[in-house]
Amino acid sequence: MSMSIRFPNHSGMSRQRGAVLFVALVFLILLTLLGLAASSNSVLQERMTGGVRNRQLAMFGSESAARWGESRIWSAPRLANLSDGGMVFPSCLGTGVSQPCVWDQAGVAVHKTARASVKTFRTQRGWQTGGSMPYTPPLSGLTGTLETASIAAQPVLMFEELGLDSGGRDGKGRMSGSNEQEQGGSTRPLRRLYRITARSQGGSGQSAIRVTEIVYSAYSTAGSFTSR
Repeated sequence: MSMSIRFPNHSGMSRQRGAVLFVALVFLILLTLLGLAASSNSVLQERMTGGVRNRQLAMFGSESAARWGESRIWSAPRLANLSDGGMVFPSCLGTGVSQPCVWDQAGVAVHKTARASVKTFRTQRGWQTGGSMPYTPPLSGLTGTLETASIAAQPVLMFEELGLDSGGRDGKGRMSGSNEQEQGGSTRPLRRLYRITARSQGGSGQSAIRVTEIVYSAYSTAGSFTSR
């Protein structure tokens, strides 16, 4: 009885150079790069969405404060003593005047230093509060279902008196484009113009600040004041 023993031939294996491992590593690197690119794109989109939301919250805050300022002027006859010639609020240029007050046009040269806060509030970058008053209805620190609408700080606003409105037909004082006829038949200007400037931050502090300005025409006759 004869027995034959065969030994495995490793000559073929000795010729391999690890090509499969190299290809696998290449694909692994490509998949890693694709994953990183997708992750970076997702983070970028999230930041862009957050930035848009932040700017929208700032815009909503400044718009709300400006409209609220209109309502303060509109309701002034029921809240203030108008013995100062038809001004809705006392002048901010007085001594010890509390808010709300109006930055009027009287004594501009004399009060140049005090009025510098008006220009700063209207034109400068960053968060400015000098010479302004806070928006009272709460928009910051909201919780619960309103938390997503909360902004970093309460909006602020400023009132300026721009003088009597002498425009309109017969010089009776109507802003351009108004078709309303004034009553009384007098050619004396019957309207006083006010500029309301409001500032607001977004939901993430001062990274987004919006400024809204509105010119409001208030109806005034014989030293009394009636808003329309």
